[in-house]
Amino acid sequence: MSIRNALSTRNLRWLALAPSVLLLLSCASGGGTAKEAGGLAQSADPCGEVRKLIASHADGFASLRGARTRSRYADIFQANYHAVGSSCEIWQAGKGGTRYVCTRAAPDEEVARTYHDKAVTNLRTCLDASWKTITEARPADSGFQTRFERDGSPTVVLIQGVKAQNVLSPQWTVFYSIGDFRNP
Repeated sequence: MSIRNALSTRNLRWLALAPSVLLLLSCASGGGTAKEAGGLAQSADPCGEVRKLIASHADGFASLRGARTRSRYADIFQANYHAVGSSCEIWQAGKGGTRYVCTRAAPDEEVARTYHDKAVTNLRTCLDASWKTITEARPADSGFQTRFERDGSPTVVLIQGVKAQNVLSPQWTVFYSIGDFRNP
């Protein structure tokens, strides 16, 4: 990628949004002050910026894509915008199913649930009444999840708590995701 492309207006726009969305989601997931959220300043309209991130699903998060890694089942792009932490990715599988995914480690289920619940509470204040909230156990394991979805929209916001299958050091991971998650 050339320096000119890296500094395109589209990329600079997302860099300008980064402080607010990072702060909102970091606080939603257990962070506190702006310094704990990465030392970034608070925005006047973090909910508006969350809605912009959701809207970027329409083009497969094209403006957020960094370096690509190909695998047998999906292309994984390093995100050049991180709503939570510093390891967000864009997963594209099959015929265009795309997800923007950030993760946060938790030492136990209680902390994972705290991160999850704070994210859900903040998202409820940001999303309008057309978004349905569905909280449920994960069907594949002992984890938990909350989905936000709208009738007629392919975009789903999904917050999940998943127990790592590590016997030596039990740990949980909270996934913050936006994209294609519709159940058939």
